[in-house]
Amino acid sequence: MTETKDGRQIATIVDVAERAGVAVGTVSRFINGREVRKTNEMRIREAIKELGYQTNTFAQAMKTDVTKTIALVMDGFDEFHTQVLSNAITRFFDHGYQVTTYHLKNERGGLDNLMSIMNARKFDGVVMSGTFNNTISLEQLRTLQKPIVLFNDEATGIDIDRVLVNNREVSKRAVQHMVEMGHKRIAIVKASDKQSSSRGRFQGFCDAMMDAGHEVRDEYICEGDWKLADGYFALKELMDLPEPPTALFSVNYEMTMGVLEAMKEMGLEVAKDLSLVSFDDPYFFRLLNPSITAIAQPHEEIASRLVDMMLTRLNKDISSSSRKMTVACDVILRDSVTKIL
Repeated sequence: MTETKDGRQIATIVDVAERAGVAVGTVSRFINGREVRKTNEMRIREAIKELGYQTNTFAQAMKTDVTKTIALVMDGFDEFHTQVLSNAITRFFDHGYQVTTYHLKNERGGLDNLMSIMNARKFDGVVMSGTFNNTISLEQLRTLQKPIVLFNDEATGIDIDRVLVNNREVSKRAVQHMVEMGHKRIAIVKASDKQSSSRGRFQGFCDAMMDAGHEVRDEYICEGDWKLADGYFALKELMDLPEPPTALFSVNYEMTMGVLEAMKEMGLEVAKDLSLVSFDDPYFFRLLNPSITAIAQPHEEIASRLVDMMLTRLNKDISSSSRKMTVACDVILRDSVTKIL
């Protein structure tokens, strides 16, 4: 142990090696992000935890260009992104990495500002959410020559690792549930088709309607930008139609909240006046009366997959071809879809 000026005892790499029963060089390799034997890795992790050992990431970066820091770039911190972020931070921390978050706004100069910040700081890789203009953002970020893992968007045409959910297939199943409950006049509140997550959810909606022989009516398709206000105004517009829908599929929970707000304002009841299914399943949906049927995204698994992808890139040649992984969502049946004759 080394003693600081204020008398505190600080563990050194030698202490970690002695506690783990391995060579100092083995601990050094592990700290610098290189592979060591699994048994040695477990011993070193346990020793670091017991001793409270902390690496000097600045000095480490100066010597090796390895910072043990991951940049996580998002355009917002809604419940979905916050859940994925929380799980990813925990998993990265378990592997000796810290995470720095960056907020990339959809506004002029936002990306340039981000690039300036990221060029000034050292990091080992970038995890990025795909809810903004990925083509421009990703191409610029790739100039940093660091591993990038994308989640929540396909980013077609760009050679990049990505973690997706089965948007089309699970949306089809959710809408099929409404069809099986007797609904034919089913509307959708969607986002832009430029984003693969919205596009997949809309395709799943259309698949279910066409398989059932039901018309996809133009007046039942409302497009927004993932925001609460989009759902609010969409519901008002839909219920003012000469023949309003009997059921609605909303492609994210914020727009669903807008739908619920508008329904309350108009004196309409979920299930009784309009059946409702939401993509995303925030906790409060199960507390409402009636509770909301929803598509639950596996936040923990998404985080686990993207962390594993990043660690693989950091430990191996980053020049190999990109990988895509799709994780499955669940349809959680509750009480917001009523059966009609």
